[in-house]
Amino acid sequence: LKLLHAMATRSHTTKASRGSTAAADSAAASDQQQRPPSSPLSSGSMKVPMVICLTDLPDDAYVCDVGGMGAPTVSAEKLDSFECSAAVQGLSEVLPRPVTALLCAEVGGGNALEPLAVGLERGLPVVDADLMGRAFPELQMTTASIAGVPLTPAAMSDDKGNTLVLTCTASPPWAERVMRAACTEMGCSVGLASTPMTGKTAKQVRMCGHMRDISCPDRLSRVMWYADRGGGGRWHRVPCHADMMCSSCSVVMPK
Repeated sequence: LKLLHAMATRSHTTKASRGSTAAADSAAASDQQQRPPSSPLSSGSMKVPMVICLTDLPDDAYVCDVGGMGAPTVSAEKLDSFECSAAVQGLSEVLPRPVTALLCAEVGGGNALEPLAVGLERGLPVVDADLMGRAFPELQMTTASIAGVPLTPAAMSDDKGNTLVLTCTASPPWAERVMRAACTEMGCSVGLASTPMTGKTAKQVRMCGHMRDISCPDRLSRVMWYADRGGGGRWHRVPCHADMMCSSCSVVMPK
């Protein structure tokens, strides 16, 4: 009788607990519908990438761009795992000091997110800027190359565990030709880390106006989230790009 009483009491307690949990989950789901999706650049209990302003980058820091290189169709068929992180490691081994911050090579496609993923994995901050302001077809088509910053040393890694380090080339176009041929032999899809420079050089290049290109899409996505739900709340205007590029360019954002 004691055993049956204990089982009945446990069953009643479990049902009550499940009811409370279901009510709590329902309330949380309702509350979540009223909130914008969590920002990858905002703080919280989750582990998130660290994004820093270019002006906060120390002069003696070593920064490089990181992303994928190759055919997009091939990259879509492969499971991206460690290639870009391995490329950053390979590049750090030939530099005077290890890479201490990452740059976005192109703010377009998957390469806009790759620095955030690698930075999260390696514990490195990502500079809120990029080298192009869009997606580009060749490696030398960056503002850093135009400013005279060499692409090399550069490192590329494939999904088979190969890492190739190119220490020096005659020019940025030659770096593109050599690494493009190597990329083809490595399966038409590799992780690439290139254009290493100090924080002082990065500030001198100034990314030719392509600052805040990491945080801007994040803010735009939150604006779209609010607009899709009919807004709500008060609205104000915030700059959506670098102040130096267009002072009148702005988007509407709820406070």
